[in-house]
Amino acid sequence: MRSSALWTALCICMYGTVVDCSVKKLGNNTGRFANATLVRLNEFLSAGYKKGVRPVRDWRQSTTVAIDLMVYAILNVDEKNQVLTTYVWYRQ
Repeated sequence: MRSSALWTALCICMYGTVVDCSVKKLGNNTGRFANATLVRLNEFLSAGYKKGVRPVRDWRQSTTVAIDLMVYAILNVDEKNQVLTTYVWYRQ
């Protein structure tokens, strides 16, 4: 019984989402389209989000970030000022 009620509520929510989906064009000739439901969901999920704050439970622990980086070319070496200019590729 409880499972049936949850399933019905989920179906009603999904139906409301599907019915409410409308596509609107952004700008005059940009050719880009945005789904209003997805825009509202993004705004809801990112409300109060601060980019400068690291989202962790324990501030004393460090965060490991891995970057896949490849030096494609060395463009310039300035020995006097110790500056190395490179062209790199990275994967996200």
